[in-house]
Amino acid sequence: MNKEAEEEEAQRQEEVKEDEEREEEEEKQEEVLQKKVKGCEEEVQQEQDKVQQSEEEEEEEEEEEEEEEEMSQTEDVQTQEKQKAEHETQIVEFEEHNYNDQVLFRLRGM
Repeated sequence: MNKEAEEEEAQRQEEVKEDEEREEEEEKQEEVLQKKVKGCEEEVQQEQDKVQQSEEEEEEEEEEEEEEEEMSQTEDVQTQEKQKAEHETQIVEFEEHNYNDQVLFRLRGM
């Protein structure tokens, strides 16, 4: 009977040892998986950072293009206003010259 009890105790201890080894292996596998998950999360974060940076750069480029377009339009308006002012000045000068010619013509005719 004592031998049977010793064999049962040895078998039980062997099972306990196997359970402990299995648990250790599972813990190691979980650590490996956690490291892989962390690595994947870091990669995802890096990609998200790249995307965000690209979007910010794109927004900056669009803002610069809009500013350039506004500046160009402002310059166009200023150029048009300047041309209009020059044209009006030419008209006034022409009218003054024409008036002066008419006055001279009348004075000569007298």
